[in-house]
Amino acid sequence: MVRVANVNRAFARVRTERGDALWRELFVEDHFHPSPMGTYLATCVICAVVFEEWGVPSGEESDVAPATAEQLFSSARRMMAEGQTGRLPTAEEMKYFWEVATELAGSTPDHIKYWQKALNSPQSL
Repeated sequence: MVRVANVNRAFARVRTERGDALWRELFVEDHFHPSPMGTYLATCVICAVVFEEWGVPSGEESDVAPATAEQLFSSARRMMAEGQTGRLPTAEEMKYFWEVATELAGSTPDHIKYWQKALNSPQSL
């Protein structure tokens, strides 16, 4: 089975559900590369696709997601240009990003469904 990590759909869903303000925070100042928040969302999507059994963390702390972004990013190397800023996601935003990621990981995009159908039964197209 083909599995696709639809990071672009996750970013689009954040914009649709939470508005432009949060969506803009997913990018650094060049409006192209992901900020720490955008990187976290992308990572959630990739992990949800690769490790299907991962779900939305419950409670304040979880083995999957730390209680705070500071815990997660404390040992991470920051890859931002000099002078660029980007806040870390709140615990509520981290949980929301996991919900988006796991819901998208459970769905198959239409273009993949088309090709799966084509491979299984080409005469039905």
